[in-house]
Amino acid sequence: MNEPPALTIVVGFRDRAIDLLERCLASLANQTVPDFEVVVVDYGSAPATARAAQATAGKHAFCRYVYSETRGYPWSRSRALNVGVRRAESAFVMTTDVDMIFPPDFVAVLLEHAAPDRVLYCSPYYLPQDFDDWAHLDRHIPRLERGDRSQYGGCQCVPTALMQHIRGFDEYYRYWGIEDIDLNHRLKLAGLREVWLNDRTHLFHQWHPHSGFRAFGLMPVGAWGRIQQHRMRHQDEIARNSENWGQVHAASTRLAFQFLDFDAQRVTAGERCTVFDEPPHLNRSVGKLVRTFWELPAGHALAVRHAAYPARSRAADRIIRYGNRWLNRAGAYPQLDYAHNLVHLYLAELVEDEDLVADYFLNFPALDGVSVLVRGEAGATGPNREPEL
Repeated sequence: MNEPPALTIVVGFRDRAIDLLERCLASLANQTVPDFEVVVVDYGSAPATARAAQATAGKHAFCRYVYSETRGYPWSRSRALNVGVRRAESAFVMTTDVDMIFPPDFVAVLLEHAAPDRVLYCSPYYLPQDFDDWAHLDRHIPRLERGDRSQYGGCQCVPTALMQHIRGFDEYYRYWGIEDIDLNHRLKLAGLREVWLNDRTHLFHQWHPHSGFRAFGLMPVGAWGRIQQHRMRHQDEIARNSENWGQVHAASTRLAFQFLDFDAQRVTAGERCTVFDEPPHLNRSVGKLVRTFWELPAGHALAVRHAAYPARSRAADRIIRYGNRWLNRAGAYPQLDYAHNLVHLYLAELVEDEDLVADYFLNFPALDGVSVLVRGEAGATGPNREPEL
C-alpha cells in the first residue's frame, strides 16, 4: 500500500473557465518535488463544464476529480473545499483557488516551512486581463501588483489533523463569504501561528471578472449582513459544522431532482408538487408563501415561480445609481430602485433551515425561473453546533 503524500492541495471549482484550471494544474505538474496530491472538487458545474474539468484533471496522475451534485445550491467555497479536506490523508492540507499559478519551487518551500503549530500563507501577484506571456511569468513580477496580508485564500496550509478536528471551513458561508478570514481567526484560537512565505516564494492570480460580494447579481439582498452577523455570533467557537461536514452529494440523493426534468427544462408538477404563482414583489405574497409551505406534508415540493424577476441590467443599475446621486444633491430622499423580489428573498433565507427544507433547487430556468423546495420534518435532521474546543 502506498504511503500518503506529505501534502494535499484542494481546489474548489464550479463553472469556471477551463483554461484557468489547465494553467493551475500545469504549474503544479512542474513542481520540483512530487510529494503531494491535488483534489479538484467540482461543486455542481453544468454537465458540459464538468466533463471538461474532469478531462483536464485526468491528464495529471497526481490529481483526483470529485464531483458533488449541488446544482441549484448557492456556490459555497467552504463546502467545496471541505470535501477535499475531509478526505485528505496527508500530514498537511492546503486550500487554494482554481485561478492560482504556482512557481516550480512552491511545494518545496511550503513543505520546508510546514509545522504542526503553523498556518502558512502566501499572497499572490495579480496578472492583468490581457496577460499572455505564460512561459515567462517571473519576468513580469516587478510590474505586478501584489496582494497584502489579508489575502488568505490563495494559499492556506494547515496541519490536516487539526483541520479535520475543527471540521474544516464553516459551511454556513455561501455565495461569497469570508470563510478564509474566519478560518484564520479560528486557527489562531486553536494555537496556530500565522507564517507568511512572501519573501521565500510567490504565486500568481489569473485575471477573471470580479466575483466579490459587490459583483452583479451574485448575492441576494441582505445575505452579506447575515454572513457578518453569523461570523460575530460564533467568533469564539473553534469547531463548527455537523458530523456530516464535507459531504459529497449525488443525484440519487437530491430530493428536488424528482420534480425537475433537466432535458426538457420543465417542472414535473404532480400530486406531490404545488406550483406557487403570485406577484413576487408583494408582502401578501410572502405571507401566502409561508402558509402554503407550512401546510405541505413532508416530502412534498413547492415550485415557486418568477425567480428571474425583476429583470436587472447594468444599464438600469447605472440609471438608478446616478439618479439617486442627483436626488441626494437636490436634498431629496433617494427613491429609485428595482421592485424587490420579496418572495425569492425570503426563500434565500428559508433554505438555510435544513430542518424545514429537505432539499431545494434555486433558479431553475422553467416558469420564468423557478425555485423548488422539498418540505422536511422540523427537528428530524439538520446541523448541530459543537461546543468550543
